[in-house]
Amino acid sequence: MEAAKRELKEETGLTAKNWQPLMELRTSNSVTDEKAYIFLATELTPGEQELEETEDIELIKVPLDTAIEMAMNGEIIDAMSVAALLKLAIQRKS
Repeated sequence: MEAAKRELKEETGLTAKNWQPLMELRTSNSVTDEKAYIFLATELTPGEQELEETEDIELIKVPLDTAIEMAMNGEIIDAMSVAALLKLAIQRKS
């Protein structure tokens, strides 16, 4: 959780009041034992990005429905982002 809070702040400048565990993923079972923990952060407060020297991140803000559509049509292709967005899409229909 602390790593998620730190990364959100560093990469987006945002802080969140509420955090909800969304899922746990294994990123590549055949190559590594790496685990990824995905959280849903809500009640966001904007701030300044604190990128590391090696990071080049462009922050693009879109509504959740748009992000889900972008994952479905291949505009968002990061596996962890796609998995999280599809889970949120299914949860919203339940």
